[in-house]
Amino acid sequence: MFEINFHREALKRKQRDSKRRVRSLMLGGIYVAVLALFTGVFTLHLLLLRQNISAKEEELSKIEQVQVSSTSPHEAVSMDQLLWVSRIKGGQPSWGMKLQALSALLPKQMWLSEIILTSEKTDGVPRDVLQVSGTAYVTEEHNALSTILDYLNALRDDQGFSKDFENVKLLSSRRSGSSEREELNFKFVCLVRR
Repeated sequence: MFEINFHREALKRKQRDSKRRVRSLMLGGIYVAVLALFTGVFTLHLLLLRQNISAKEEELSKIEQVQVSSTSPHEAVSMDQLLWVSRIKGGQPSWGMKLQALSALLPKQMWLSEIILTSEKTDGVPRDVLQVSGTAYVTEEHNALSTILDYLNALRDDQGFSKDFENVKLLSSRRSGSSEREELNFKFVCLVRR
């Protein structure tokens, strides 16, 4: 017995619809799996961060207890631990606010390429220093060096930025680039207040 299907187009349409539904379900499943993965990673990150904060708080309370119970702070507590406690209690600079001020005051013709917090000896004493490198475009109508100096003056005048630094000074500047687009590379430092 032979069967003849006169509704071939209807069968093809049914098959296409079936394939579309399968694809939609697969894409939905992948989306849900990726979303669950991101949620899991984010939750894990939050838990690790919370554990790290708890560990630091416990360490701080132990240091404070030892400092209070000790007759001489140098007997039981290292100088690094005392410095760490004083930085937390004294309020280190809010680096997020400092970075925001660095970018907010930045002129259009300039960009920063490197920001490093390092320690240098000043008068034989180690001090925290913020080193910033950047570049400014040089054009006929634009004096890059004066733009850099204006930027440094704006940082000195900004109370939110300068309150945590003793000085902001230009270390170096050097021309580079091609004849079409000449650039002035610069580096400045900010000495963190004690």
